[in-house]
Amino acid sequence: MTSYLALVNGRMANQTFPYDLVLFFPGNPGPSALLLSNPMVRAISFAVNFAGSQATCGTSPTNATAIEILKNGVSVGLLSFAAGATVGVFTGAAVTFVIGDILSFRASATYDPTFADIGPTMTGTR
Repeated sequence: MTSYLALVNGRMANQTFPYDLVLFFPGNPGPSALLLSNPMVRAISFAVNFAGSQATCGTSPTNATAIEILKNGVSVGLLSFAAGATVGVFTGAAVTFVIGDILSFRASATYDPTFADIGPTMTGTR
């Protein structure tokens, strides 16, 4: 994670800045569908369990389902929705993406015909 010098209380200090990544996946994802493949244009760090991040869906899943979060094709976390829930829960270890890394989301291999319109907002720092 990059830190920047900033004026804080009249003194120069190392600072990080919030970075929000707002996403929307319209419709119903097919089994194992690649929902996002985003090359990162700046270094971003996410805290344990993507702290501060939130997610909703327009139509809740019939069964519990999870969307895999990947860094360069390797799993780094999950976005999980319980059966009947419209609010998701992020889990995963702290992770940093550098310029050029690929952030991807992949739908569950198990198809849920009711799960739709997924809207995660990921909160990190740069």
